Amino acid sequence: MNKASKLAIDDAALATNMNVLALDFIRELAMACRKLSIYGSDHPLAIKAVEKPFFALDRIYLFRNHVTLNLDGGILYALNIRLKDSLVTEEITRYLQVLEVRAIAIHRQVTIAEFAAFAERLAKRVDLSSHANLLSTFLEKRNITTIEVNSEKAFRLFETHKKYRGDTYGNFSVKNLALQQLGENPEDLADIDARGAAALDASGLDFTLEVVKYLLLEKFAGLPAQGITAVLADLAARIAAADEKPQREHLLQTYKSLQRLAAFHPRRQMILSEADRQLSADRRLSSMASELATPMGAIRVATSEQMDAILQRLLDGEGREYDANDFRPTFQRLLKTGQRAKASEIVTLLFDRLASADGLRRQRALDLLAGAITVLDLNADSDIFESAVGRVVNDLSRQIETFEYSEIMWSLSDKCLTCRRFDFLARLTAGMAQRRQMDRGVAIYDSLAVKRVFERLSRREAIDSLVDAMIKASFETSGYIREILIAIGSEEVAVALSHIISHPIRQVRQQALRVLAELGKAALKVSTQILMDDAMFERESGRQELPDGKWYIVRNSIFVLGSLADPDGLPALRLRLNDSDVRVRREIISALEKIGGDDACDVLILMAHDSIREIRESAVAAIGTIGLPEVAPLLIDVARRNPAVAVRAIYALSRIRCEASRSYLICLLENEDELARVSADQISRDELRIAAIRGLGTIGDDEAITSIRNFKDRLSPAQKIFLKNSNIQKAISEVLARH
Repeated sequence: MNKASKLAIDDAALATNMNVLALDFIRELAMACRKLSIYGSDHPLAIKAVEKPFFALDRIYLFRNHVTLNLDGGILYALNIRLKDSLVTEEITRYLQVLEVRAIAIHRQVTIAEFAAFAERLAKRVDLSSHANLLSTFLEKRNITTIEVNSEKAFRLFETHKKYRGDTYGNFSVKNLALQQLGENPEDLADIDARGAAALDASGLDFTLEVVKYLLLEKFAGLPAQGITAVLADLAARIAAADEKPQREHLLQTYKSLQRLAAFHPRRQMILSEADRQLSADRRLSSMASELATPMGAIRVATSEQMDAILQRLLDGEGREYDANDFRPTFQRLLKTGQRAKASEIVTLLFDRLASADGLRRQRALDLLAGAITVLDLNADSDIFESAVGRVVNDLSRQIETFEYSEIMWSLSDKCLTCRRFDFLARLTAGMAQRRQMDRGVAIYDSLAVKRVFERLSRREAIDSLVDAMIKASFETSGYIREILIAIGSEEVAVALSHIISHPIRQVRQQALRVLAELGKAALKVSTQILMDDAMFERESGRQELPDGKWYIVRNSIFVLGSLADPDGLPALRLRLNDSDVRVRREIISALEKIGGDDACDVLILMAHDSIREIRESAVAAIGTIGLPEVAPLLIDVARRNPAVAVRAIYALSRIRCEASRSYLICLLENEDELARVSADQISRDELRIAAIRGLGTIGDDEAITSIRNFKDRLSPAQKIFLKNSNIQKAISEVLARH
């Protein structure tokens, strides 16, 4: 029985797992050998048992020309794949070891009778001391040439190709193994394209010509363009130097084939233009330029026509039932054979069809477009993918997207997440964010498609993946991820970032805080929840400071509320005004200063009476920084009630620069009773005068400067002499010199 079975070679067939086929063959062979050893080759059960491994061979011959078995270091290989240890592999290994067989090659022309004789002899125990009992001798006497034992070919098929470990995880598809056997040499591929089966035999490739032809263009399209131009240059030089006609004709044939393959390469324009330059540079070759020109390849034309037929049937067919499964492999083949312009046109066409008034046709275009996005390689096909992202962003800005865009935007987003192309995702999410407005912390979308995609991007696993990538990524990439998280802007993002605001690496904390500060109400809600959680403020009895693990989280939550500058954060801050950890109170003051407003100042006024001097003075200074004129009377009251912060209150008043603050500072210079009231014998009156003088200098208007001059003029001669070199006189001189 000749192995002449045929199979349509396509991507589905090439996905067949050769490891599985090899294991199936070994398993069936072991069972057949066992039955043959028991019943003999003439018994019906034995004959039936032989059929199973024979048909397993048939499945392998759909892709390979030989089935090889090898023993290497006591380990069994089938099809150059190291098989997983099992009872059946141990049995076949034992047969081969007993017969001292290290290499077997079974040709595709083997008949079932020949195979049955081989299997029976494999399982038979014989005395090997006699040469006549060798397996190779047995096959030779039976005139069985389709099975070779310990032959040069059997060893060469094993030793000249890569070995695989079938007992571990790997890609054992026909496609992957065949592509690896094809190698990376452009000249070898061109020779296969030119001579077909003869070249396969010469190079030792052990896949069928149909498989090799199907993969040849794809393999060639993946080679570096520089390597191809270098081989073309070398061939041109060898053609010019060839003296013998057969050698020259062989080189010309290889050159033509290589140039024909180059027409399918993604960088074909560069390769072919360089080939033209090489031809024109050598006068001995310039006359052959027209002869070496390559027309459009038949395979490329066939693929393009096949795609056109598929699109016409799927997009314009009248039937409501359709199968889009053959679109993706054909589209992928367009890409891998270098037809990028055609692929880009198809993507544009499918986007245009999404605007159709026919819902069925929109759905069909959606299915095909999602399939196209799935097969795009974000490295090799980045231009097509970028064009698709740009189309979506443009349609969003023009508000012409249909509801189906949600699936396309998610397909693009999911592809970016999977391939970690955060630059594309940042652009896409920024475009989507333009269709969302925030109203008192509530996100309002004017596009349901955008809303659906943001909801899917806000899933916990997606956000955790983005945050983890931001921590580990380079500076540029982490910048893109920050843009993505800000664009998503959900509460889930804020929650995930709150988990790393106490990260031991300062850069990570800064990145998290930078994003949180842009998230608005989402970040405010999460930070507020942290500060209102009493468990975050628990500590050991008698200890004032929070433990480090809690302190960093609390500190950064307060920082976020300050960065947001949202008055809604005040209740959470007010709740912790009396915390025993002075660091907490210090951070609250900083946040209140950023929030500003009457309510923040009211809280700061309370903190101006804190038991810790640093806190009192910082609170008073923050009030001055906020600078609300209506707060000036409260500051004056603080100065009168608490002499310890009076000087700081005076400076704060000067920064407010209102009528009330100026009048009070003038009063301190002119009214001894007020000066005595504020000092309360706890602070130097001169220190208060100096503060008032400098404060009026800060206000700097005519009335303030005039009051300083009047104070200077009212000094008696004795006071002027006494104060000549004093700090008061220096302060007056410095202020008047500036004005």
